Amino acid sequence: MKLKHLFTINLFFAIFFGVTCTFITGWVLSLYGLQAEPGVVWTSRLVGGSIFGFASLMWFGRSAESQSARRAIALALLIKPDNI
Repeated sequence: MKLKHLFTINLFFAIFFGVTCTFITGWVLSLYGLQAEPGVVWTSRLVGGSIFGFASLMWFGRSAESQSARRAIALALLIKPDNI
């Protein structure tokens, strides 16, 4: 699998979870059986914002020309690439 495809797949998952954690917080919390207390809602939105940061890493990593940059992004995904 090419890294561009891996980054694209991760991008879509990150956008999905970022949107749900940030904007549909009550629904996400109900999936886990949690009540929407202010601290829990704040933490969920904080996690959603972090996931959006991860999505931006995937977005810009898709078109990165530098092999060292792609390798660093792949390591951020906890994948050791063999032939980048």
